[in-house]
Parts: sequence; C-alpha cells; structure tokens
Amino acid sequence: MSKHTSVSAEIRNEQKKALKDMSLKGKLMYFWDYYKVHTLVALLLIGVVVGITRDIINAKDYIFYASMINSYNLDSEAIASDFAAYADLDTEKYNCYIDTSSTLDLDSFSEYDIATTQMLMALVQTGDLDVMVSNADIFTNYAESEMFLDLRTVYTEEELAPYKDHLYYVDFAVITAKNENPVSVMDTPELTDAERAAITEGHRHPETMKTPVPVGIFMDDSAFIKATGSYPLRPVIFGIVASTGKPENAKAYLEYLWTTAGPEAK
Repeated sequence: MSKHTSVSAEIRNEQKKALKDMSLKGKLMYFWDYYKVHTLVALLLIGVVVGITRDIINAKDYIFYASMINSYNLDSEAIASDFAAYADLDTEKYNCYIDTSSTLDLDSFSEYDIATTQMLMALVQTGDLDVMVSNADIFTNYAESEMFLDLRTVYTEEELAPYKDHLYYVDFAVITAKNENPVSVMDTPELTDAERAAITEGHRHPETMKTPVPVGIFMDDSAFIKATGSYPLRPVIFGIVASTGKPENAKAYLEYLWTTAGPEAK
C-alpha cells in the first residue's frame, strides 16, 4: 500500500469519526461545505437532462413555419393562432410558428445578424422553413442564392392571376453567370439608396430579363401589411422557400396576408 493511499484512508477514518457524533443539521452543513460545488453541478446536469428529455417528449413537428424578417410590432403567437384557424391547421398534433422577432442587416452584419443567417440556413436545410417575408434588400440577397421556389411550380396560371402585377422576378441567366464567375464581397461596390431602389424596381420587369423567373410577391396591396404597419420601410416581399414540404400551407399564408388585416382587427 502506498503512503498516499494510507494517508487518504486515515483522512476518511477521521471524517467518519467526526460525522458520527454530529447532529443531522451538522452533517448537512458538513456535506454542503465540502460537496456544494459537486452538488450544484449534479443538479445542473440533472436539470439539463430533464429539460432536454421533456422537450423531446413534447416536441411536435411544424405544420407551418414562416419568418417575417425585420417586421415591426407583431404578436407571433396571435398571428400563428389566427392563421392556423384561417387555414384549418391541426395545432393539436403540430406546431404553427410565425417568427416575428428576427432581424437582419446586411450592412452592419453584427453577431446577431450572423446568428439570424445561420438560423435561417439551418431551417432551410431541415425543410422546416416554408415562407420568408422581408424587406427588399434581404429578399434579393436570398433570391439570388436560389432560396425561393419558382412560383409557377406551385401555382396555376389562374391562381397567380390576382398577383400578376405584383410578381418579383429574378433573371436566372444572371444568377447562372454569377455562379460561374463569383464576385468577391470585397469587390462589390456600396450602393446608394437610390441605386438600391432602382435594383428593386427592376425585379418588377421581366421584359428586361433574359430568363425571368417569378420567385416572390411584392406585398404593396397586402391587407395585413397595410393594417399592421409591420413594414414601414417598404417594399416588402413574400417568397416560398424552395425546400418546403408544405407548399399548400405556404400558399394559404400568402392568401391570409393578402386578404386579412390580422388578429388585432377582429
């Protein structure tokens, strides 16, 4: 037996003798003094495990998920509940979630902006994100990354007719050329507000494009956007995410935004 082992055994024996004559309160105080760090860590770990287990048990798949980037003064739960009722979605078995709190600024691109970008990409990759609504600069950035569906693949010509004067187009020929010859961010010139407005306006005119593809809807005449004042810095654009597995619910959300003033008007 090593000298270290014998010393440890002697210490344990002395501790046992000391504890033997202590009251219950004294034993608890002794235990807390010597083992409080271990106890707190153990309790924290137990809490984390219980929390994760509870979330897994209670987790429900999304029946619909929309992200309204840079929106203003919207009640996420109220809108989700109102839309679920409008579209007759089963919220007993599934989650309907409308994200109204995320913001994104491509100019400042702070840590929060990076986190929002990463969250959006994760939702796209998992197929959870169905719709994105945002101001024009944000929408254009993602549209040029082919994030949105060609609306002609989910709408018939008759279904698109009410929105024909509000379609947002990208030129797929330009996107293909950029993919073949990518431009460094460092080489991208900083645009004035007037130049940005001109670029946004250009997305309304397919006649100027070689291969125009409708991927969004300008929400100028949306009853919801007008009534809520949720996007004071317009234009704002609606798009259906290419990886969605629930295009019919996404179409219902466009109809909801286009024709209703939202839950607060009721």
